[in-house]
Amino acid sequence: MAPGALTRRNTPRMNTPVRIAVVAATVALAYPASAWYLGQRVETALNEQYAQLADLPYLRVVERNYDRGVFGATETVTVEFADPRPATAEGEQGAAAQPLRLTVLTRIKHGPLPGFSTLAAAVADSELVLDEAARKEIATVLGDRKPVELHTVYRFDGGGTGTLTSPAFATTLPANGDGSASRVSWDGVKLDLDFSAGLKQYSLQGNAPKLEIEDDSMRLVLAGLALEGKQQRVFDDDALLYAGTQKLSAAELSFQPKAGADEASMPVLLQQLAYDIEAPVNGEFLDIVARIGAAVVKVGDQDYGPAHYDLSLKHLHARTTAKLYRELMKVSGDPTLASTGDAAGAALSALSGPAMELLSHSPEISLDRISFNSPHGEARVAARIKLADIKPEDYSNAFALIGKVDASGEAALPLGLLTAWQGDGEVGARKAARFNQQLAGLTAQGYVTQEAGLVKSALVFRQGQLTINGKPFNPLALGELAGGGEHEHDHDMTEEDVEMLDEMEAE
Repeated sequence: MAPGALTRRNTPRMNTPVRIAVVAATVALAYPASAWYLGQRVETALNEQYAQLADLPYLRVVERNYDRGVFGATETVTVEFADPRPATAEGEQGAAAQPLRLTVLTRIKHGPLPGFSTLAAAVADSELVLDEAARKEIATVLGDRKPVELHTVYRFDGGGTGTLTSPAFATTLPANGDGSASRVSWDGVKLDLDFSAGLKQYSLQGNAPKLEIEDDSMRLVLAGLALEGKQQRVFDDDALLYAGTQKLSAAELSFQPKAGADEASMPVLLQQLAYDIEAPVNGEFLDIVARIGAAVVKVGDQDYGPAHYDLSLKHLHARTTAKLYRELMKVSGDPTLASTGDAAGAALSALSGPAMELLSHSPEISLDRISFNSPHGEARVAARIKLADIKPEDYSNAFALIGKVDASGEAALPLGLLTAWQGDGEVGARKAARFNQQLAGLTAQGYVTQEAGLVKSALVFRQGQLTINGKPFNPLALGELAGGGEHEHDHDMTEEDVEMLDEMEAE
């Protein structure tokens, strides 16, 4: 027999049952240590998140209890939402202004196999803690279902995912002063959140299929509400300022009056609504672009859609913007300012420093577009203003400050719409005649052009000079046109009519 064969046969070997026992013992000893370590990391992450809440003016952690064991933990936290309304003259808020308090109970299971249902650092389930009276009230609508639930899964890298849900319900509210009851139906809501460690970035997506409110006089419907966004913190050392995208949209918002309702009430239908915000970072600067639009804007039988309102703030120095935003949060949550005689003045004084600093970086404010349809065609307006190379000493010199304003704008409005805005009846006809006379004078001087039924004009203010349609602006000539030659065409109008027109022109 070969020597090698004797050596292999004589070497002691661990049989299978022993190996399994060793592995099981190792796991049994290591798992509690892993669960304890992961539980400690989750608690630390939650502590950091609550520390960031301290920067929010209308939210305050009143009480927080965290009981951590080896395999799980329980957290009970009470938060207070301050009333944003100003205090009374005596500096005290009335009973109706008492802050809202909510208590949330969270049960946490530590990983690496929390609840032996998934592989994660931990899972947590949160719910509202309600008193007996509130539970009975909600039970009449939801039965034994919970009004809000949040399920969170914490990853090993410190990030995680969360899903917030609220159930559907239908109920009838008590009768109001006129004796009619309101019926409310809600198809529920779901919001999904994915976040990184320390909330440095997050993405969210949510939807609420339908809300319907109806009584004897009207029916209101909001359908297809959706929210999505992706945000990233601009600075690691500032927890408030984020950049990225957000979009709130709705398939339909409608208001339908019923027979017997107020005669002034008209049906309103908005479809494909969207509120879209983009906030990209370009080097040291931040842009904020907001767009509001609707494909259908129907009031009565007239559709004014598609309609758009686009506004942008560009070339905002990011670090200064963060400073201004933090100061704004501080001012808005300061109850002592609200109780002063001049709350607005005190707030502006507190914000003036970072605001002036922001202006020194040449920001640009732009009304990119206001547009809507009409029976006479599309109306469109845009404007921009930029403050170039502003220095602190310029604020004490009005002429120097005006010279650094760079502004422009343009408008294209249907002539038929401008005429219709003058009103109906005899007075409306006289106002329209007067308007047409003024418009003819402006067109003759080149301040206005008329093309294909549109009245167009463009203005530029640069280096202290104003031009309209490329022509230097003469305010005296425009004043003569607006005055209509001391009402030379108003000889057939009453004194009250002339006074009314003068008041409208002044406005």
